[in-house]
Amino acid sequence: MDEGERRRIVVGVSGSLGSLAALHRAADEARRADADLLAVLAWEPPGGELAHRRSMFPVPVTDPRQEAGTRLLTVLDRAFGEAGPGARAVTGFGHGDPALTLF
Repeated sequence: MDEGERRRIVVGVSGSLGSLAALHRAADEARRADADLLAVLAWEPPGGELAHRRSMFPVPVTDPRQEAGTRLLTVLDRAFGEAGPGARAVTGFGHGDPALTLF
């Protein structure tokens, strides 16, 4: 790791109780390690990739992307409220299957 780079603790979130617990655990680890917390939400178009590509009238991809961003911010607010995670939080979302996106 270069001198200017900060360590990151990466955690996938979905809004489920399990992902909220993982988010809190990752925030604790980020605070202890003086690292950034990178919360990532993976998204797919409604009905999944295959259904989206075969649809005669697919939903524009920008709509699910905006919805994913809004959902991610809602999850962070639900988990930490106004107090925040207590570590520098960075958010992101990936397009695709959650297991493959986070790997």
